[in-house]
Amino acid sequence: MWIQNVMSEALQRGEKIKNQIVQGVLSSKALEELLSNEKVLRSVTKAFSTKQQLEKTLRTNLRKALKFIEIPSREDLRHMQTKISQLETEMDGIHRKIMTSKLRHESPAKAAKKKVSRVLKRTTKKTSLIKRSK
Repeated sequence: MWIQNVMSEALQRGEKIKNQIVQGVLSSKALEELLSNEKVLRSVTKAFSTKQQLEKTLRTNLRKALKFIEIPSREDLRHMQTKISQLETEMDGIHRKIMTSKLRHESPAKAAKKKVSRVLKRTTKKTSLIKRSK
């Protein structure tokens, strides 16, 4: 995560410096003269286009670097949170069944063991599918 923070901070600093430069340039008479020159106008347009391409490349490379060092993406984290919520719900259901079985003086161990085994098998299969898709 520190790489992402460093990159984000560098982009913010760059934007701040760019804004200061742009404000200074926009308030000058020289700008009017430069913008009337077609070559200068084409160069400025190309510079902004290059900046956008650079930002896109930087984001892509950062995303690849984070994936390479196995830092999960936001989408991965959302998926894991959803899976955790589902598992918590299933575990609550198992707990309720165990408590109900105890009240009936039945052997809850066998029923709970089967349910936990099924939940773990499903989770293991889905987790291995997620890892393979990366």
